[in-house]
Amino acid sequence: MKNSRRLKTIIFLSAALLLLAMISLNAGKVWVPLSIWNEHLWHSTAIDPRWTIIMELRLPRTLLGMVIGAALGMSGAAMQGY
Repeated sequence: MKNSRRLKTIIFLSAALLLLAMISLNAGKVWVPLSIWNEHLWHSTAIDPRWTIIMELRLPRTLLGMVIGAALGMSGAAMQGY
C-alpha cells in the first residue's frame, strides 16, 4: 500500500514537471502557440522564427532550471541527512 502511494506521487510529480516545462517553453515575451509545435513536427518545410526562439533560448533555460532544481533538492536532502 505504501509503495503504491509513493509510485502514484512520483508519477503525478513527473507529469506536473513535464507540463510546467512545456508551459515554460511556450511562455515569454513572444508567446508561442501550440500550432507551431504541430507545424514543425509534421510539416517542417519552412522554419518559423519562433521555433528558433524555443530551441536556442527557451529549451536550454528550461533544462538548466530542471537540472539546477534537482541538484538543489539532492543537496538539501543530503544536508538533512547529515
